[in-house]
Amino acid sequence: MNVVKQLFAALLFTLWCSVSPAASDVRVVGLFPGIAVVLIDGERHLLKVGRPAVNGVELLDADAQGARLLVDGKARDMKLSRAVNSSYRPAEKKQVRVSFDHGSNSYPVYGAINGRPVQMVIDTGASMIALSSTQATSLGLDYTRLGTLRPITTASDQVMAYELQLTRVSIGGIERRNVRAVVVEGDYPTQVLLGMSFLKHVKIQENAGVMLLEEKF
Repeated sequence: MNVVKQLFAALLFTLWCSVSPAASDVRVVGLFPGIAVVLIDGERHLLKVGRPAVNGVELLDADAQGARLLVDGKARDMKLSRAVNSSYRPAEKKQVRVSFDHGSNSYPVYGAINGRPVQMVIDTGASMIALSSTQATSLGLDYTRLGTLRPITTASDQVMAYELQLTRVSIGGIERRNVRAVVVEGDYPTQVLLGMSFLKHVKIQENAGVMLLEEKF
């Protein structure tokens, strides 16, 4: 009898371990074709169509209008949410809230360059948006043809880079056109730096590990 009880307990434990954690709060905060940036219980995740579920949430479809998610086995059609928590009310001006990431010691933000999704890092110390040539190529930028080669000063050295204008840069609902940027040959910077050529168009407030970017009229 004890053996039967032990086997039954082991079976229950196995079934419990195989169940994915249920998501209690799901919000869509970024939308691109086939890709959605989703807050799941307050944590930001990049979901892609065809990829496995994250914390019980799977992306079935996404475009600029909304996302179809499979949440704990149930399909949900969700629009872009500008709320980060239940107490936040949308303002007339477009706003984006970005949480500080202690692992990278930065403010990472998902956005788009010329309509292509990309993760960037907010850098108020950079005068322009800065990309490596590797990143520029993956975004389809013909920087050697469109850009002008000139020296720029980085935090540690002076290097040659191509200066050009990006047709469109957006984060959340904030979009600017004809934004100046530089492309550095090689793999540096390792992440796209969202510099002041874009940030000068927004008001920036920082409080308790959250950066608020608000569109200027």
